[in-house]
Amino acid sequence: MKRYLITGMLIWVPILITVVVVRAFLDFSDYALLLIPEAYRPTEIYGVHIPGLGVLFVLLVLFFTGLLFRNMFGHFIVEMWEHLVTKIPLVSSIHNGVKQTLKVVFTTNKSFQEVVLIEYPRRDCWSVAFVTNRQAAHGDFKHDILTLFVPTTPNPTSGYVFVVDEQEVKYLDMSVDEAVKFIISLGTVDDIGHKIKAKKQLRT
Repeated sequence: MKRYLITGMLIWVPILITVVVVRAFLDFSDYALLLIPEAYRPTEIYGVHIPGLGVLFVLLVLFFTGLLFRNMFGHFIVEMWEHLVTKIPLVSSIHNGVKQTLKVVFTTNKSFQEVVLIEYPRRDCWSVAFVTNRQAAHGDFKHDILTLFVPTTPNPTSGYVFVVDEQEVKYLDMSVDEAVKFIISLGTVDDIGHKIKAKKQLRT
């Protein structure tokens, strides 16, 4: 009996939450239509509410905003705006936090090159890390020098940065997206032990 109830919950709860979130997003997007002068709103023109038009309007606004601010004049306006925002104590913290989070979300695949394991925070305890930079060996480093980002869980937008010798890591046969899902899910979505690659030849 208990097993059937749990199975039913695992099927219906994600569906219901998805429906609620999508519905809330559609309703929230429809508020964006209030930015349009009343005479030109779809409800005034067609005489009926059309669900989803708010999403289309938001996407168009985002697209043309990006198109406008990609040029030199747009960059100047953005810099002026951000300079103004940094002068407001509480607002600057919120603005910078949201901006950094969005940068991580939308540039993850560009910033992170490979997924590895690093022995941290103690011996025989391994953490998932992303390779963000690689340099040729020099100084006290015998092999390639790796810059690693070790994210926290379940929020992978914060973490630690380490610079290590390549021999200190184990490479994983895992994409960046798979690794992010692994971290957010608290390690429940994959068997990471089977993802460890064979030790590769290191450059000296």
